[in-house]
Amino acid sequence: MPDILHQITIAATSEAAYDAVTTRQGLASWWTKDVEAIPNENTVAIFGFDHHTILLRMRVDKLVSAKRVEWVCEGDVEEWKGTRLRFEILPAGEGEVVLKFMHAGWRSTDGAFPHCNTDWGRLMYYLKDAVEGRGQGPMMG
Repeated sequence: MPDILHQITIAATSEAAYDAVTTRQGLASWWTKDVEAIPNENTVAIFGFDHHTILLRMRVDKLVSAKRVEWVCEGDVEEWKGTRLRFEILPAGEGEVVLKFMHAGWRSTDGAFPHCNTDWGRLMYYLKDAVEGRGQGPMMG
C-alpha cells in the first residue's frame, strides 16, 4: 500500500506545531476554515470542502502532547476511507521543530493519490507559515 510522506522544518515550539494540527483554530489557520475538531482521542474531526459538499471525517486515534497526532479517515471520500494520517513533531535546532507527515494505507497510486500528494506538500507550507505567524489563511475554503 503506498504512502504519502512529507517533512518540513518549522521555526516554532513543539507545542505551537501540535496546536496547529489538533485544535479547531489551528487546523482552520492552514487547511480549511470549515472544521470541527476537539483535541481528544476517540473524537471525530470533520473537515468540509466545497461549501460543505465534501466531508472528511477523521477519528482522532492517538495524541501524544506536543509530539504526535494520529487520525484514521472514516469517510466520506472513498479513496481516503481507512487511510491513516500521522503528524510527528521532533525537536530540531534552537527554536525549531521538524514535522514529519504521513498519509498511509492508500490502495493505489491511481485516482486521487497524485493530486493529494501534491496538495499535502503545499499544505505543509501553509501549516509552516501559519505556525510561524506568516499565514494568510487556509489553503482551502
